[in-house]
Order: sequence, then C-alpha cells, then structure tokens
Amino acid sequence: MKTFWLILALSLTTSSASAAELASAADAPSGPALLDGVWKLDWDRSDSFEPGMKALETPWLLRRLAGIARVRVELRAEAKPSDCQDCAEKIKVVLTTPIKTQKVEAVLDGKHRPGKTLTGRATLDRYTWTSEGGLEMIREYELPSGSQARIRDIRSLGADPDTMLSQITIWVDDTERASALRTFIRTSD
Repeated sequence: MKTFWLILALSLTTSSASAAELASAADAPSGPALLDGVWKLDWDRSDSFEPGMKALETPWLLRRLAGIARVRVELRAEAKPSDCQDCAEKIKVVLTTPIKTQKVEAVLDGKHRPGKTLTGRATLDRYTWTSEGGLEMIREYELPSGSQARIRDIRSLGADPDTMLSQITIWVDDTERASALRTFIRTSD
C-alpha cells in the first residue's frame, strides 16, 4: 500500500510541475512581443555608425552629436485584432535621441509606407517579422546629392533575452557602403 501512495504522490508532483511549466511557456512572449521593452545602446559592444552616417550624407555636426548621444528605443508589439484576417501585427517604436524623439507605427506586412528620417527627409519604409530573423526594416530615400539610399536594419535578440542586436547595412545607388552591428541592452527606464 505504501508503494501505491508513493507512486501516486510522485505522479501528482510530476504532473503539477509539467502543468506549471506548460502554463509558464504559454504566458512567455513570442513573435514581435519578444522585443517589448526599453532598450539603450551599449556603446562598448557596438560598431561605430560613423561610416554609415557619412554614406548617408549626414552633416558633420550631427555625426559628432550621434557619436556621444544617448540612444533609447522603446518597442511595444500590438497583436492583430482577432476579428480581422487581413490585418498585420504592429510594433510601436519610440526612438529618443538628444536631437529628436520619433514615433513610428511599424506595420509588419512588408508593404511600403511613407515615413521620415530624424532630419525630416521623406522615406518609404517597410517592416516584416520572421521568427528566424526578427524585425526587419527596409528604408529607402533620396539623399541631398540625389543619390538613392537603402538601409536594412534587422533587430533580433542576442544570446540572452535582454540583449538586442541591430545589424544595419547601407547601400547608396545599389552599392553597399557601410555595415554596423549595434548592441542594445533592455533596461527598466
């Protein structure tokens, strides 16, 4: 009889732990919600973006300010409405720098939408999400010289969930001109 109670207790304990683990896994964020939070640029673990800014014809003073600026990014995922089959998920982005704060609603459907650079230039932006690659932004616009720029920024989680990697590649007139890997750390503020 003791064996019966021991087996029953073990099976109940094992089932309870499995149920708790399953409930925890079901509540864990997935998809774009993995990037929810406030992120700050980790200067020590990031490549310089100076060559990219130079390729994008950013004025010297703004490049200098960007080299010392505190960069803060807030990301908040919005699930698509359950009653809308054609709607796409969205991520609300708030980019804060000493120069300007910019708010963007990134619709994750891969369609071009009008946008603006931090300096006010008109852009065509498109956003997608894949579980393998993360958040991808493609931004296209005309530079002051008349050249055409394309920026590809892929953001995904690093080895731990509080590290976000941003791989940025810049093309000018279809020639790759710069690339940088930037590291952001999730913070509480």
